[in-house]
Amino acid sequence: DRRFEYHELTKMLAYHTQQSFDRPELKKEIDANQEAQQAILKTRHVQLETAVALRTWNNILPIVDDFQRRLTAFRRWERKPRYQDIAPHWELLSKVFFGAENYKYNAYCLMRNMKFLPEATPAELQILTSQICLAVLCVPATTESLIQSHTRDANQQKDSVLAKAFGIEVSPTREWLMQQVFAVNTSDLRGKAIIDLATDDVRAAFHFLANVSSVLVCREVHP
Repeated sequence: DRRFEYHELTKMLAYHTQQSFDRPELKKEIDANQEAQQAILKTRHVQLETAVALRTWNNILPIVDDFQRRLTAFRRWERKPRYQDIAPHWELLSKVFFGAENYKYNAYCLMRNMKFLPEATPAELQILTSQICLAVLCVPATTESLIQSHTRDANQQKDSVLAKAFGIEVSPTREWLMQQVFAVNTSDLRGKAIIDLATDDVRAAFHFLANVSSVLVCREVHP
């Protein structure tokens, strides 16, 4: 079973990573070595590609945690990493979370990926912003009364662990993601909001589906 093989190799990589963390002098040397960081990043990229290919969503947390460590190390480099070194990881992470049906982190990773598109063409931006809008719509607008307490607590615990791994204070919510879609971004989107750059069909669907109840949606789409 290739999935079993993948999980065993992931455990092995996690063990070797932890070994380096347990030796401060080695960890400091690795963090300061740009070639070592690039090699580790490439390994993580292959891990994510394999996870997507095998459709296995477990053991992703160590990859996320280590990826964030690499991003922190990148900020100390004189020569910053190129877009093609970073963006594919966010794209693969979004696919992993989509497969795991964790739709809010799927949308979050797509938004982070957008930050590494400084030279994107209008067509590329339109595709990505449309994907983000659709991803946000996939985040369920559930109420607490519809979720059993033990399931809710388990999900909240997972979300808090992921938020810590991504270096954010709290897990992204549907409401927060919605705000980001409408927020005007002067640095990444040339003074426009995500919704402004999406295709006309996606923009119309987003405005409709984001503000109506499921009952009204069923009534509108009924043949």
